[in-house]
Amino acid sequence: MPLELIEAILDYLDVPNLRRTLRTARFLRYPSEQRLYHRVTFPTYSTSDPGNVQARFLDTILKNDRLAQYVIKLVLGAITPREGGNAKVNRILGQAMNKMINLKQLDIYGNPYIAHAHLDSVPFSLTHLVISTQVMSDLEPVPGLLPILQAHPDLEELALDCSDFPDDLVSTLKEGHKGLVSEESEPILCPNLKRFDGYDEGLRLFLPMRKIESSTTMGPGLYYTDDDGNIDLVGWLNPLLIQSYQHLRVLEIWPKREGNIVVCCLPTIAPYLTSLKHLQIVDDIRALVNQSDSDHILSSLARIPTLESITLSSLGVDSGIAMMDIRDAVRHVCSALPDIPQVFVGVEEGSKLLFYRYVRGEGIQTDLVGQDVACRPYTRWLQEG
Repeated sequence: MPLELIEAILDYLDVPNLRRTLRTARFLRYPSEQRLYHRVTFPTYSTSDPGNVQARFLDTILKNDRLAQYVIKLVLGAITPREGGNAKVNRILGQAMNKMINLKQLDIYGNPYIAHAHLDSVPFSLTHLVISTQVMSDLEPVPGLLPILQAHPDLEELALDCSDFPDDLVSTLKEGHKGLVSEESEPILCPNLKRFDGYDEGLRLFLPMRKIESSTTMGPGLYYTDDDGNIDLVGWLNPLLIQSYQHLRVLEIWPKREGNIVVCCLPTIAPYLTSLKHLQIVDDIRALVNQSDSDHILSSLARIPTLESITLSSLGVDSGIAMMDIRDAVRHVCSALPDIPQVFVGVEEGSKLLFYRYVRGEGIQTDLVGQDVACRPYTRWLQEG
């Protein structure tokens, strides 16, 4: 059978049917296995412990070099792992990692699994890495984060979903800011980054000296204060940072709300986002529209005339978003940027994030559109596989 026809057949098969196919159709076994193991995604948030399923996969990888070499993308771990993680996964994770010599994209969740993966001594070089502790009681820095990043100089996408950085990583990044990096010293950490997702302080540390074009900033981290412990918005106006803002094309912002106090970098950095095309703000839409202080987040949009689309996503809101709220949000955006081509308003429906779309000259389209829009949110809970 021609390869093109085989590929067309396999395009129609989901994971369960791929498994059945490789067992029943001998001539489709190898292409089915290659497709099945090319992108391996386990649910990272589940009421049941996914560790045993992940352990079986890792055990298979250890016993079959051919299957191990097929793996290009892997998502594993658990957002809320039990204490110490799954013992079976911990025991073989490091060995299995050394078998996946072609791995390029890795999302790994939970401190136990991050530590046991030994990512600082693997035979592959990642281009995409998500490291997430995602445990409210786990406020310790990720162990060995600096050696991990040093071992993967080809990284183009990096997400650090953790509230604190190890001191050695902070020092290394800040040394680069001070111009201490020279031909005789260590090279710049992650010099090829095009996308960074993380807390505000992480973005401020990684932006300088790199041409980051897409980023998510998820509100204040532990370092987001001045020496007196006060909220530090002036820190966004560091000359190195101002120079870096011009490279940003896509930006997603999660403001931090504590009662009536809102901390958001957008009003501070808006004048310097001279190339920004797509902006997403993840917040309570009604709070965004009704806020009336002088640093109103939506009012700062007028200072970013290059915008081609704005996405407002309302996540975790107790009561549903009404059509009136959606119209108010679009009206407020258009009052700041009357020529904006598109506005998306995202609402939660069950476990899905769906969007209303406003198109200039056509009004609001009442039909909900899917999640894959101009700004694609970095949301851990949407990575269920």
